[in-house]
Amino acid sequence: MEGNFPEFSFSGTPSEIGFEHGKLMKEKIRKALQFYKKTWQTDDENILKVVEPFKITTRKHFPDLAQEIEGIAEGADLDVNWIYALNSRTEILAQFRSDSPTECTAAYFSEPRILAQNWDWAEELEELVFLMRIEKDGMSILQLTEPGIIGKIGMNTHGIGVCLNLLKTGKEAWGVPVHVLLRVVLESSSIGEVQKNLEPVKFGKSSNFLIGDARGNYLSLEFATDHVYSARLTDSYMVHTNHFLRSPINKDPVEFASSFARYDRASQLVPTQPKTIQGMKDLLADQGNLDLPICRPYVEDELIGNVGTVTSIIMDLVKRELHITKGNPFENPYITIYLR
Repeated sequence: MEGNFPEFSFSGTPSEIGFEHGKLMKEKIRKALQFYKKTWQTDDENILKVVEPFKITTRKHFPDLAQEIEGIAEGADLDVNWIYALNSRTEILAQFRSDSPTECTAAYFSEPRILAQNWDWAEELEELVFLMRIEKDGMSILQLTEPGIIGKIGMNTHGIGVCLNLLKTGKEAWGVPVHVLLRVVLESSSIGEVQKNLEPVKFGKSSNFLIGDARGNYLSLEFATDHVYSARLTDSYMVHTNHFLRSPINKDPVEFASSFARYDRASQLVPTQPKTIQGMKDLLADQGNLDLPICRPYVEDELIGNVGTVTSIIMDLVKRELHITKGNPFENPYITIYLR
């Protein structure tokens, strides 16, 4: 659809899904890899050395998803290690680029079952990311993801949705990569199953998953490398940005100024915000704090280029509707897409 991200559908075995993904997105995968190589700021030898443990753990715990990753490599005609590197891009960034921007805002309204976030990252990715539909084991998944990456922000036909906020601990990452685990969430049929599936692989990463369902439940999981802080629904809403809410890990007022400002502003707005799709749109578009707004205009980063709100994504988990903008919601309309 014009004015929105391209959309592709995949089905079949994990290898077949991966192969078609790699074949269709071949050139964009190369561009994404070029972008991340620039961003990681280290040579190929170091990247491939770091990615090896992520490949081993993914194959061990989720062999079907490993087959999909390796299918992408075959379809894109690339060394499989580079596709594992893309799927481990968050962990590699944490190791080689500790000052990389982390500027996402996520929220969940429990009563209308609406889960949403601004994905704030490089403007360069705006022309690379795509909407991916997957039909697998009787389940449908709709997610926004990056070329070559098997999991990101999305929802499934069981009414499970997930959003991502990057967090920092200053510790070396290991284990199954965040973006693989996002796909694990989207292949789960309930929040209970999410917890069961993540339990053996919950350590070794730094991110928050905000998971909501169509019954009005949510689960916030703050991965802190060697610990996981979790919270279930206690209020009718949840907001998360890019600092730990249940741990004193991130308290530097300068380093985390944007995260604190966005969290405080969202927390101030949400109690009186209409709990509707429009209310969520207004929240994600807010620029009440002009210096550090929730909706971020593109600003220059020395190495990454322009960084800001690449998209706003709102998921109605009851209706299985996704409302999404290509670019920030001030200059670009929301498009509604249905999870069939």
